[in-house]
Amino acid sequence: MSLESQVAQLSQNVGNLVNRVATQADTWNNMVQNKINELEQWKQNANSQLNFVANDPKVKTALNASGDAPIYACRAWVNFTDMTSPPTIRASGNVSSVVMETTGIYIINFITAMPDTQYAVSLSFSSDSDVSSNALKVIEDSSNLYMYTTSVKVGVLQGHGGWKFLSAAIFR
Repeated sequence: MSLESQVAQLSQNVGNLVNRVATQADTWNNMVQNKINELEQWKQNANSQLNFVANDPKVKTALNASGDAPIYACRAWVNFTDMTSPPTIRASGNVSSVVMETTGIYIINFITAMPDTQYAVSLSFSSDSDVSSNALKVIEDSSNLYMYTTSVKVGVLQGHGGWKFLSAAIFR
């Protein structure tokens, strides 16, 4: 076989190889594009399945909240004792600290601020003895209710003593 025919044969072989590589590349490109399309479809399906409002039946079922009444989230909560100074937080959510302002009066500071001051505060305490003379409340004076977006002032009134733990929950 002459050198010219060998070069021609080699050129044809290289051409065939380039065509096969190009075909394989197209195949791989199509496979990758199909996977990208599948992932986009999965993402759209997931987003549509996860897009619901707080009172969606799926949320109520997950929270074991049956019936038609709406549900509202506790935006902050804390359980603390003032047997130490400063008061010791035993457990909490969205509360950075509890500061004792004076005997029986506490400022609860939020990590993330409330959207406004129109929230509700629920207070309770536990004790070993009969402390029915104690009362819990959000502190106020003649001109201020001490409910801010970043904190709330609460207190044990009619004297302090006899209680172990004070709990507060903030709803909005």
